[in-house]
Amino acid sequence: MLGSTLEAPGMAAAALPDRAGKSTVDIGQETFTAGTFKDTGFLNRPVYVSVLSPQERVTDSTTRSRLLAGGILFGFFILAFTFAVLVSRSLQRQIESFLKAARRLGGGDFTATVPTTGRDEFAALGEEFNKMSHQLETRLDELEQERARLQEAMRRIGTTFASNLDRQRLLEIVVKTAVDGVGADGGRASVRRSADEPLEEVAAAGRVNGVSAAIRAAEHEVLLGGHPVELTLDNVTALAHPLHEEESAGPVSGVVAVARNGRRFDTNEQELFHYLAGQAAVSIANVGLHETVERQAVTDELTGLSNRRRFEEKLEDEVERFRRFGQPVGLVLLDIDDFKRVNDTHGHQQGDVVLREVARVLRETSREVDEPARYGGEELAVVLPGTDLEGAVNLAERVRRGIEELAVHAGTNGALRVTASLGVATLPGAGYDARSLVEAADDALYRAKRLGKNRTERNA
Repeated sequence: MLGSTLEAPGMAAAALPDRAGKSTVDIGQETFTAGTFKDTGFLNRPVYVSVLSPQERVTDSTTRSRLLAGGILFGFFILAFTFAVLVSRSLQRQIESFLKAARRLGGGDFTATVPTTGRDEFAALGEEFNKMSHQLETRLDELEQERARLQEAMRRIGTTFASNLDRQRLLEIVVKTAVDGVGADGGRASVRRSADEPLEEVAAAGRVNGVSAAIRAAEHEVLLGGHPVELTLDNVTALAHPLHEEESAGPVSGVVAVARNGRRFDTNEQELFHYLAGQAAVSIANVGLHETVERQAVTDELTGLSNRRRFEEKLEDEVERFRRFGQPVGLVLLDIDDFKRVNDTHGHQQGDVVLREVARVLRETSREVDEPARYGGEELAVVLPGTDLEGAVNLAERVRRGIEELAVHAGTNGALRVTASLGVATLPGAGYDARSLVEAADDALYRAKRLGKNRTERNA
């Protein structure tokens, strides 16, 4: 429509907008929406063109448009919200699965896995997590098997201690095994000959110098208390265990100790060390008992000399050596003169004292390779390996003079003096075996008795 006014039949004239824009125009009883825009028109004069629409129609259209837009926006919002909720829940479930798996992993359960559905980053992360968990589980199994093998090896070593009768070797093994088994820096085993003597190191392993102060302190505590000890000195932790010669209740004869700088020993390491040291202690006691039994089996209880059985074994060995290699062997038999009178006059206890003193002279006069023995009653003997007749006679004379010089205390009766008769025989020269050698020496002994006693006779 052109112009600035509008006239319609039956309606009053209405002024139209003279500027571009949107406005309302009342025409009669009706209201219109006018949309006006500017145009240059003809002759370059400005012309305003207005388009009228009934207000109700525009309002309905606008309302419908707004409702449609609002519905679309609301639907989009609902869709977005629903998608966000689904994504959030999915992420939450995945995070929860990771968290649960991580907690189980932290608790030592390496069988924990997380779901790996899809191809997103969470699935990739889950796959890597599961790989790590599997690798940790495999490594833990390997470490546990290795630890079990190590402990079993340690225990096998420990159980073999009891059959080892070599003290030195046994202590070397236990110290080396203990140092390796508990991861110590160093360790040692020390023993003492008697309760009033200091410890002497007999075996060591690792680097003892760096931890020696803590080891000495632990050893001192063991000697004082007689029980296992753990102590820390200047950041060095030491474990020590007592050794006993025969019985666990007896005096401490030695100590096994290990130590390391920094980290303390855990419960498993302490148990393993004390197990090994305890086995060593039992083994040391077994060695002492074995030696005692062995010594008692071949030793005469009264004189401390070899008994008859040991004498015969030694004589047989030396005779066999003579047969194979031609090495001479001497034999001296000794009988205390008038020993029955000593017992009858001074009593059997005094007779035992005399017998022990004569045995001491025989033992002190003999060489280390010789075998002095109690042959029976008041009769003693000594086997002389590698000794010819002259050498055997010379030793017999030294024994005779030593006995003659004895002054055995006899209580109120003063000093008791005794003498002995001796017979000497050797191979080669007398007989051909152990029995004939003993017979030859016995003949020489009784000849010395018949010739006046307190003398040495030989049987060539």
